[in-house]
Amino acid sequence: MKRRQSDNNHQVMIGINTWLFGVGAILVGYNAYFGLPLDGGNREAIFADLTQAEALTVSSFAIMMAGFFFSLIVLKPDMLMRNRERKLIALKAEAGRHSDFCDPLTGLSNLEYFKLVMESYLEESIALDKTLGVLIIEVNAQSSYYKDAMLNVASSIQGTARDYDVVAKLDLNKIAVLTPDIAAHDLASISNRYRAVLGGQISSMGRYECVIGFAASNKKVNTPDMIIDVALNNLAVTRRLSSPQQLAA
Repeated sequence: MKRRQSDNNHQVMIGINTWLFGVGAILVGYNAYFGLPLDGGNREAIFADLTQAEALTVSSFAIMMAGFFFSLIVLKPDMLMRNRERKLIALKAEAGRHSDFCDPLTGLSNLEYFKLVMESYLEESIALDKTLGVLIIEVNAQSSYYKDAMLNVASSIQGTARDYDVVAKLDLNKIAVLTPDIAAHDLASISNRYRAVLGGQISSMGRYECVIGFAASNKKVNTPDMIIDVALNNLAVTRRLSSPQQLAA
């Protein structure tokens, strides 16, 4: 799993933080080198209405606000991201040492690993009020074509997923994709992208069908099990309301 690119918002917040520190430094420097009046009244000078005590109060407040913005909006998200990445690296290293987290057929991660990664992503998403999405692809094939169908779908999904998405096999015929840092309304278009990719695949052994369900985290749906359950329920509704897309042989 590659490290996620830094969010552009961090750069904006760093700029605001730098500006606030600059304001504080200018006020302190002006007072130190030019001298603000002990009492107000020198109307010809910049900031002449401020006494020295008031100037120091304003500059101190600006510096404290700069530290507040930096800690709350810049450092905290970065620390959460790094903490999550450390957990994911540890999980990946653990998965590499044995097969407990790996599906032997497809080579994908399994449900146990998927839930552990979801917990790490959710910690950051909840703290930063972001959305975590899950897509579940159900693969329906005749028993003689099952292995080839699953391998084709697993390969197609891995090739389409982003670097920091997580792809895993949930059970006998379901593959899930964890999609962090998305808007809930984006899941429909993401689902359509996967559907288009899967629709273009050809099975050399026979026909199979795919159905896709998805879910997004929110204040009420905020655990791995809850998000997966919602995605499975949506998948079941999709299966009932429409014929699964058939992938030509």
